[in-house]
Amino acid sequence: MCLRELASHRHLLTLEQINWLLVKMLHDTVIRMRKVHTYGIVGGGVMAGVLFSLIRRADPKSRIVVRVRDAKKVAAWKRRGAIVMLNDEVFPPVDIMLLAVKPKDFSTVEITVSMSTLVISVMAGVSVATMRKKLRVRKIVRMMTNIAAEHGAGLAVWHGPSIDAAGRRLVRAICQAAGQAREVMREADIDRATVILGSGPAFLLRTLNDLTEAACRIGLSTQNAAQMAHSAFAAAEMLSTKESNTKRLIERIASKGGTTEAGLMVFKKAKTSAVWDAAVRIAYARTEALRKNAQ
Repeated sequence: MCLRELASHRHLLTLEQINWLLVKMLHDTVIRMRKVHTYGIVGGGVMAGVLFSLIRRADPKSRIVVRVRDAKKVAAWKRRGAIVMLNDEVFPPVDIMLLAVKPKDFSTVEITVSMSTLVISVMAGVSVATMRKKLRVRKIVRMMTNIAAEHGAGLAVWHGPSIDAAGRRLVRAICQAAGQAREVMREADIDRATVILGSGPAFLLRTLNDLTEAACRIGLSTQNAAQMAHSAFAAAEMLSTKESNTKRLIERIASKGGTTEAGLMVFKKAKTSAVWDAAVRIAYARTEALRKNAQ
């Protein structure tokens, strides 16, 4: 209904109905005027797929252009609804550019972006300063998440010191599509998140694999061992959501003189906490090396 029609029917409508129609007309106008964002994703790997899913949930009307190196991936990306191009093709103008390439490949990436483009990077170790020097843009965000984000069950951590309010809203929406979002004030915390949030799932899966293999060695079938080990991990995850103090949880499970206490003593003697500390520290050192190599 247009304003003229609304005026001609004013004697048939209540004031409340007229107000509702005016609000609806304004809403519809805003929707029509709302900008359809064009996103560009450089990279066709796992993290590119995660970013694609987040954008689709956060900004469903958007256009997403994905540039891949491997021509064999083109068909799969097209099935997901992406506009696909190969590395040797010129990237079209985009509003938001997302970098999901290996850190070592960043120096060879050939893209031209305008000064107004918002750049979001999930590259490990590549600093805001390094990207700013190469791309000549100011609005740069570093972000880290993991594959759970693709299913809305993850956490996305981000750092964007020089973006405006509109950019912050957009980045926050993309990160919240991961499940949870957290902004960090220090860029170094993105490098730390790379280790814990990005690499952490592989570390825990290694532990799950070790538990499964140990279960097989005491006589369980491979199928039963895997099912029981997965259930144990699910129980640990469920308990950790109820109680943040993991040491207290362990004490509750490990009754005096029981099987859990006996097994935990082995971990204590083996100094597994030192092993975890070494793994986290060397992974973090690797992010620092990646940063230096990307400069």
